[in-house]
Amino acid sequence: MADSVSWTIPRTLKTDELQSKSTYEFTKVSENEFRLRILLQMSDRKTNKSRNVREVQIVMDPEVGEGYWKGSSTTTIKFRGTVADVSDSVDRKTGRGAVIPVTLP
Repeated sequence: MADSVSWTIPRTLKTDELQSKSTYEFTKVSENEFRLRILLQMSDRKTNKSRNVREVQIVMDPEVGEGYWKGSSTTTIKFRGTVADVSDSVDRKTGRGAVIPVTLP
């Protein structure tokens, strides 16, 4: 495996009512393998705090010029305050598919 190369881009979006923080992380694991991780965090509220993590792995086969992707999305919500009696929520979804390069005209 080659040395990995990573880029991280933090971002904060703020409105009058809430603030969200997001981090985009791209890692080139090897010549033909890449990983993308996106973390979204909503500002803490009196009744809940939520977070969403999306991770995607892309692997290319250089012999045929195509590859595959697989990934997951996990959303966690922790309830508190006046709704603390509600069970915390964890929702996880996974997916996979083909990667076919597109050439623009």
